Amino acid sequence: MLDTRPFPIQGEGLRRKPYPYRPQRSMIPWWLAEVAYKGYSSAHGTRQSLKRLAERGGFGRAELVFYLGPMDRGVFWIEAAPDDHLPFPIKDGGTIPLWLAEIAWDHFEEKWPGATLEDMAERGGFTRLELVRLLNQPYWGT
Repeated sequence: MLDTRPFPIQGEGLRRKPYPYRPQRSMIPWWLAEVAYKGYSSAHGTRQSLKRLAERGGFGRAELVFYLGPMDRGVFWIEAAPDDHLPFPIKDGGTIPLWLAEIAWDHFEEKWPGATLEDMAERGGFTRLELVRLLNQPYWGT
């Protein structure tokens, strides 16, 4: 069974660029944090456990997406919106914040022409496998 305990994602992000809105903290399921931790630990070692990362506030937004995806894509900026911390369903394990669902949708929408992210939510959200595959692609975001 998937571990759906909440894992924190920091709200403020990088401080080098002002947000039009102050990003709020959000949560992802622990199983998704474990996937990101594989990338984190390959880059930084295992001196800091996933549990300790959670205690210290979790991953930042860009950091999470970086460790979920190809390690050669670099760090980028993720824009914030007032309600982007709201939960989005994952069919087989918990929820993710809306901002992360929007990144995955950027890769998925061409496979479902005319559909919207809201349509995806109505069908129950992404599956765990879809989400991990979609996030493991180069990101061209803002």
